[in-house]
Amino acid sequence: MSAHAKAIRASREMCDRLHKRLAEQIPDLAREYTQQWCALFEPRRNRFAYVSHRLTDDIIEVWCSGDVDKLRACKGIDVRPRNRIRDKGWEKQFPARFEVYNDETLAAAVRCLLSVSYPAS
Repeated sequence: MSAHAKAIRASREMCDRLHKRLAEQIPDLAREYTQQWCALFEPRRNRFAYVSHRLTDDIIEVWCSGDVDKLRACKGIDVRPRNRIRDKGWEKQFPARFEVYNDETLAAAVRCLLSVSYPAS
């Protein structure tokens, strides 16, 4: 069973809304459900975001690819870089994260992912 299926309804719905809003701009957008995440990507490209769901809170946490300075410049979301980034692997590919918890942060997340993370994939 995926983390998406195990999460509370509000967290699942926020993930679904993020996916739907991104798919309006990325028509081939795919979502892969894993045991811990939902991975967002366009086929034949690298994943550009991973969504972490909550069991008790109505939020999602998005780990995203892209330049940390560009991600932190995104308005409307609190982008937090990793404490330590290694030269390769998951830490380098997904150097920052932010939370989505309402309509305003959802809109900001979509803008940020489309302008920074998706092009980095």
